[in-house]
Amino acid sequence: MHFSEYWMPVRGTGGISRANKTGVVHLDVHDGDVTAALNVNERLPGARISLLQNGASLWAGTVDLAPETTWSHSVAADEKNGKVTFELKDRAGRSVLKQTDGEYDWDPESAIVTGRQELAQVPEPASRSEDDWLQLGRNQELNGKAVVAFATYRSALEKYPQSQSLAVAAGRLAASLQRFDEAERLLEQAQKRDTPNSEVAYYLGIAEEGLGHAREAQTSYEIAFRQADLRSPAAVRLGELRAREGDLEDASSFLQASVAAEPANSRAQEELEAVTRALGERAEADRLANLGLRQNPLSAFLKEDAGAPDLEYLAADPYRVLRVASQYMRLGLFEKALDVLDRTYPRVPADRSEPGSVPPQEHPLVLYYAAYCKQKLGAGAPRDWQTASQLSANLAFPSSETDRVVLQAALDADAKDATAHYLLGTLLFSKGMVDEGMAHWAQARQLAPHRPVIDVDMGNALLNVKDDPQGALAAFREGLRNDRENAEVYVGLDESMSVTGASATERADALSQYPGADAADSKMPAGLVYQLALTRAEAGQYERAFVLFKDRFFPSEEGGTTSEEVLFEVRLMQAEAWAKAQNCAQAEGILSSNRPEAEPEAKAEPENRPARESVKLAAIAQSCGHASESRDLLEKAAAGADLDDLAWTIQAQRSLGTYDAAKSGERLAAALAEAQRSLAASTHSGYWQYTVGMLQAALNQTEPARESFEKTLVLADTHMSH
Repeated sequence: MHFSEYWMPVRGTGGISRANKTGVVHLDVHDGDVTAALNVNERLPGARISLLQNGASLWAGTVDLAPETTWSHSVAADEKNGKVTFELKDRAGRSVLKQTDGEYDWDPESAIVTGRQELAQVPEPASRSEDDWLQLGRNQELNGKAVVAFATYRSALEKYPQSQSLAVAAGRLAASLQRFDEAERLLEQAQKRDTPNSEVAYYLGIAEEGLGHAREAQTSYEIAFRQADLRSPAAVRLGELRAREGDLEDASSFLQASVAAEPANSRAQEELEAVTRALGERAEADRLANLGLRQNPLSAFLKEDAGAPDLEYLAADPYRVLRVASQYMRLGLFEKALDVLDRTYPRVPADRSEPGSVPPQEHPLVLYYAAYCKQKLGAGAPRDWQTASQLSANLAFPSSETDRVVLQAALDADAKDATAHYLLGTLLFSKGMVDEGMAHWAQARQLAPHRPVIDVDMGNALLNVKDDPQGALAAFREGLRNDRENAEVYVGLDESMSVTGASATERADALSQYPGADAADSKMPAGLVYQLALTRAEAGQYERAFVLFKDRFFPSEEGGTTSEEVLFEVRLMQAEAWAKAQNCAQAEGILSSNRPEAEPEAKAEPENRPARESVKLAAIAQSCGHASESRDLLEKAAAGADLDDLAWTIQAQRSLGTYDAAKSGERLAAALAEAQRSLAASTHSGYWQYTVGMLQAALNQTEPARESFEKTLVLADTHMSH
């Protein structure tokens, strides 16, 4: 899909009363006057607009509507006669947008289901139909898991090799992920079955273009151009191809066709303006620039091409510079791209840019782009590439097709460029080309052994993708030497040590190597402080755990772990150790803070405590001779209904003697199935993987539980899942 399909203008309306594919309308009623303001998403010549009250017309007129202008009109209305209705009809008289003031499409209460929402059930792989596989892949794409979705489509094709829908989905996604060889193979097969299919042709064109097959790409784009649904993006691609070949007149024709087919396509508008100016038609280019800036006032490209660049805006983010330059480069306008890239930008205040961001002239990709443009203009020199290679790549995140072309050119110019190897490896790895990406990282490590960041990326790949925790551990230990202040080094080190069986003491010692770990003014991130505190507590180093919280500020994170939760967990672990050693005088502290009579500020946790904590407190109470209190805590835990706490609820029932094997087995099995669905859909995958493991353990599925817990340790630590 192209971006403009999801974008609609909402300017000057003062709000939104109703929106659909036609446009956005806002009705504003004030002191008896009604103002209707409208933005449309496409040109509507001869449109008919009516403002009605109780069936009577307050105003009606015929207007020519366009996306670049906001239409509005005010009328006087008598509140006693009812609410005002706005209606827009097209030239043929079809109603395309209608809204009555104050009336909205609310769902009836009977249709609203509160509480835990039932997730769509996807059958196990062996039982999935072709549609099941497609739906799963689409859901993964919508959740931003493009690489996972591509793997899903490939797995589905192994079962349904003749499926046209799966081949198109996989080919389209392969083209988007720059896996051009795979996309070409999949889409050529799909095209043999459905030659005029515009979607197949468009994405096949992208694949052919990525492979450097300009003629084949043009043929594919022309097939898509001849059909309405993808005419605009195909015309843009054709215009760019023709412009790079030097035929600006033909490029202009295609870009005009793109704008006519989809007026809101900002990329087509910007490139048409640039090509028009490059043809020497300055007055028309100025008109197009003014028109485009009315539609998109933040267009850095149009401001640049009109000769009035917003230098402070560009300086705040090197990727803004790269976006403008790459747009020129797609049109073969390398001199203009170089003007943007070779400029010395002003430094902006820290609060106007991302933390750690550097000015564009200090960003490696900006300089690599500049070297590429100079090479294209015949003015390049080896030192241009060398200058780029010497800059830090810590905050460079290559992802686009242009990034890939430029970085490959850098390696063609110097195969020993460690920075280009690292950046190209990062791009390829992010597209799911794991082996290719890691090969470039290995080259970068060999060429520049002490370069930071590479060890973390290599370690994460070995741990999470290659299932090689020993190799990952070696990479993270190397990172500890080369990148000592990088929190990701310690996270990866802790995960790989956990999986390889290192003791809590060893892990605590490793995490404690973060510079100034115990100091209140340390830069150690909150999440890492929490992990160190819990690991020290696990190792029995309770006072060293508590000291981490002294005079330290912990930022709040919506849905995240809090310092209070971690402190309670450390106290709970300490109390368990005291109770086990029959040091009940000390262990009493956590029990007393849990009792109803405790002062609110002394309570350790809210009363709706998870079953897990109630079970642990019950064990402490039992060890210290408080049988009645222990039973009360167990009864509270046994009454729990939360799926993610069910294993502890069952444990409480076992301790109370109220356990029903048959009923509990059914309940656990159902909960496990739901937890596995939640694991597939949730962003908190570490916690849900832990929950799956707990439920498997409660069902005596020992080996699957062990595997789940190992997986938990290499996933992000959510809600203290580690």
